[in-house]
Amino acid sequence: MQRYSRDINLYISIGQAYLLLRNYDESETYIREAININPKSSEAYCLLGNNYSDQKRDTEAIEFYKKAIELTSKNEELGLIYYNIGYSYISIYDN
Repeated sequence: MQRYSRDINLYISIGQAYLLLRNYDESETYIREAININPKSSEAYCLLGNNYSDQKRDTEAIEFYKKAIELTSKNEELGLIYYNIGYSYISIYDN
């Protein structure tokens, strides 16, 4: 992967785009680079959780969502993260 800049938002956006295209490996590469740039990015950890959840790897997704909760300071993000965790638990127990 060519390094474009140290702008975390760029890597998160590219990671989101690949996630929408269901290209999970590329998505994860860019999201992990965002985490390398800012290891305290709750948004990046939540997105990585989404990546794993979309692949039905819900146990791993939950761990990333929990990390996002630890790091977030924004109450408005917490609702979405808790929703994502709940959805992952439902997926685990439905299978």
